[in-house]
Amino acid sequence: MSQSITFECPGSDMDVINGEYEVYEVNPPGHNPPATIIRNDQKWGARFKWTQTGASWPGEFGNKFRLKVYLEKMGGSEFDLPNSEVIQSVSINTPHDYEREIEFDAGIVPAGLYRAVAIVTYENNWGTPLPLAGFTEGIMVNFYDLP
Repeated sequence: MSQSITFECPGSDMDVINGEYEVYEVNPPGHNPPATIIRNDQKWGARFKWTQTGASWPGEFGNKFRLKVYLEKMGGSEFDLPNSEVIQSVSINTPHDYEREIEFDAGIVPAGLYRAVAIVTYENNWGTPLPLAGFTEGIMVNFYDLP
């Protein structure tokens, strides 16, 4: 099940539209359908897709998108995942599509029900966030152990 990513970019001619995010269980190559119930001994991942319209800021100011996934345990605390992904943006005046997957190792998330939160930020060459961000909150994912 994919979830929409809502982007905001105040004060710029750069815009990002059509954002989507989904969680999947890693299966044989080329067969990774969305999943919300994941066995703990399986690798899993998050898939991001979005379209950039308008030009990006010049390279000296910022030209990287950072993708991150957080898990908030229901009835517990947040769980910070070790992986994030950085993608160079394209300086363009026509729409450009991006798609990226982040994979996570099996067994890194304790069994339980989690709300997966995905965020896409835009940053300069020094890692300082710029005024563009997109996020979604809502995919519920259940990780379970085999008896």
